[in-house]
Formats: sequence, C-alpha cells, structure tokens
Amino acid sequence: MEDYVVTIGIFDGLHVGHKKIINETVNLAKLLNSKSMLMSFSNNPKKDNGIIRQKKILSDSLFKEIINELKVDKHYIIDFSSEISKISGRDFIQKLCSEYHVKALVVGQSFRCGYPPLSLGAYDLKTQLSVYNPNSDVKIVPPVIVDGIEVSSTALRKYISDGDFYSFHRFAGYFYILDLSGLSYEKDEDGFVYYLGTSVQIIPKDGKYRVYAKDKASFLSMSSPRDYDFKAVISDSGRCLKLYVPFKPANISFLIGE
Repeated sequence: MEDYVVTIGIFDGLHVGHKKIINETVNLAKLLNSKSMLMSFSNNPKKDNGIIRQKKILSDSLFKEIINELKVDKHYIIDFSSEISKISGRDFIQKLCSEYHVKALVVGQSFRCGYPPLSLGAYDLKTQLSVYNPNSDVKIVPPVIVDGIEVSSTALRKYISDGDFYSFHRFAGYFYILDLSGLSYEKDEDGFVYYLGTSVQIIPKDGKYRVYAKDKASFLSMSSPRDYDFKAVISDSGRCLKLYVPFKPANISFLIGE
C-alpha cells in the first residue's frame, strides 16, 4: 500500500488559504517520499440542505484545473451521501486509514469532520490517527490574513455578489471566472446575450463590468489581455449577461474596474 499525505476539506473557491494548505500537503509528501492526496466533497456539506444546493464559486472544470496546477498526485471526491453525512469523525478517520496508508494529515485550524455531535476538530486528529498509524503526523496550517481580515470562502462569496473583484482577487489569487459552457445564449449585432438562470456559479450584482473573454476551454492562462478586454452588462437580477465581444467565449474573467 502506497504512503499518502492527505488533506481533507470543502475547498470552496480554492482561495489563497486553501492553496497554502494544498502546497504544504504536496511539499510534505515529497519530504516523506509519499504521494499527495486532496479529498474534497461532491457538494458543500456545510451548506447543502439536500433540496437546494448553494451556488458555486468555481465550476467543476475550473476546480479540477486549479488542482492540476497545484501538482496534487491524487484528487478523491467524497460523495456526500446521506450515509456519509451521519458518520462520526472517528469512523471517518478509520475508513480513511483502512483504504490508504496515511503518513500525515494536513488541515486548516478550522477543520472539522464527522456528524456535528460526533465530529473531530483539527487538534483531535493526532490522537485518532495514531490509533491506525503510530508513526503518522498531523500538520495544522494557520489561516491567511489579508489586510487584517482572515481569508475565507464566505468573504469570497460576498465579494462576488457585491461585484468587488479587487477584493476577490486579493483573497482568491485569481480573477473571478464565469464558465459559460452549457448556458443558453443568443447572438445579436453587438455580441452575445447569455441567460444565467441555469448557471451553477454565483452571479455578480447587476451592473457594467470589464471582462477578459476567452474562446478556449482552458481557464487559468490569460495571454494578450489587451486583445480580449471587453465590456459586459449583467441585468434582470442576475439572469441576463450581455457581452460585447466579436466571438463566442467559453468563459469570462471579471477584471478590476469598469
């Protein structure tokens, strides 16, 4: 059985705090001659009520692309089923260690796993993990602070909704990207009109925005930004996006300023 250094979390938005944890995982795995593994969830266990799922910061495609950029050896997605939602923290760690040889866990200070009355926090993990691997270790990564504020997914969500892409970029480390694939649209004389009702992502408030439009599926690379800097207008309470672009884009990044 291969050795793994594992990080577990929701990683909602993959902000700079999450990237710090993931980088620590990858670096520690190299130091211990192990594989790095990120375990995330099919949906947000903190927010999903089983009926209406919370809008995402990242599309699944963008999430995978950022994970690949961070050089994680293995990404395992936990199906947050009704059964998993009721499991205790101890049982979760036991299940993890029965399937993988865990040399170390890397988590943030606010980490918790398991059904709330029976959950484990970050500082409980060392004792529990040592039951299955006495030589294992737990590394707890402190939060990232920007301008005196702790970086969090909650803050990212507010910045998107408010159209504050300067703050979003400082907390996330990337421009907010809206995946347009699969959305209904119409072409007109000025560009394209997209209908956002079926988007899985958070939509900024109505207003005018500068966007970087791309006609290729790759999200993160931004070449020749002057050639792809266009105007966008969101209206109808976030249901309509007008793009003043000469080509059909695969995605848009919201830039700073109008």
